[in-house]
Amino acid sequence: AVARGEERLEEGELRQALLCFEQAIAAQPTLSSAWYLRGVAAAELWEDEDEHGPPEERQVLLQTAREAFGKVLALDSSKRSENRSNSCLAAAKLLTKVAAEWEEENEGIDWQVGQQKVQQVLSEARQHFEEALRLQEQWGYVELDDESWGAWGEALSHQMRLHVASVERTVAGPSASRDAGSTSQHEFETISSLCRQASEKFAAAAQAAPADDDTSEGSAPRWLTLHVEHLLAYVDIARQAMAAAGPAGEVCLREAWRADAEATWHESRQLAEGVLDLSGGRSQCGWEPLSLLGDVWAAGARHLGGVSSNVPVP
Repeated sequence: AVARGEERLEEGELRQALLCFEQAIAAQPTLSSAWYLRGVAAAELWEDEDEHGPPEERQVLLQTAREAFGKVLALDSSKRSENRSNSCLAAAKLLTKVAAEWEEENEGIDWQVGQQKVQQVLSEARQHFEEALRLQEQWGYVELDDESWGAWGEALSHQMRLHVASVERTVAGPSASRDAGSTSQHEFETISSLCRQASEKFAAAAQAAPADDDTSEGSAPRWLTLHVEHLLAYVDIARQAMAAAGPAGEVCLREAWRADAEATWHESRQLAEGVLDLSGGRSQCGWEPLSLLGDVWAAGARHLGGVSSNVPVP
């Protein structure tokens, strides 16, 4: 049944594949490979039903995939099998996509409830990525590919944006208390750390082996582009934080945001120019690399405007 299911999975017949894996599990409930493949089939079906399937059915598929990957981890008492590593990566990628979808869906819903739900999923994804890397480094499994590193970077970037929402709620109000200031410092350190961690993962994705051989020529510019967009988001975050603090805000904190933002902007410019070179240079590239570089310069201009408006007037 597992072999038949793998054939169906390879051919894109996801529902038939899922049925085969469920038959294999019914016959042998402790077969971890069948549980893993069941999770893969359900996760791919969940993605395919993105715009067409009923929400209830997608929820069932998501739950099926998460339970299947979780079952592999529960069955692996040695905590070192390759199925465990594969399940961790598959679950982490799935949860990163789920978080992005939920983040968009929850924009108009109660902020605290929606953001806590997304944060919980992202934290779980992050744990799975870390476990997969540990297994790869300790037992010599196949190194993480570009999709794995890139999805990890996206998960961390999502977490950064969630902390930004927390910063906005902390510093946007007319409060000048000591507690509010210390909270802002803590959030600055958290957001800055998440920015650096996500940048490391995007950089690793640009250098890693491609998950799909057919995209080997285009994978590096893709991840570099996402890396640049992530860095520009941070630059904009810093500008907004400085604006919220105002000229009378805590000098050390405002200076930390400024210095971090400028270093981040310079990194984004270098990466955007790299995307331009990889795409054939100014004379041969399409509009996307040029637009990306334009976004970089626009972000730099906004940042300079924010810095000048926060200079104290004697």
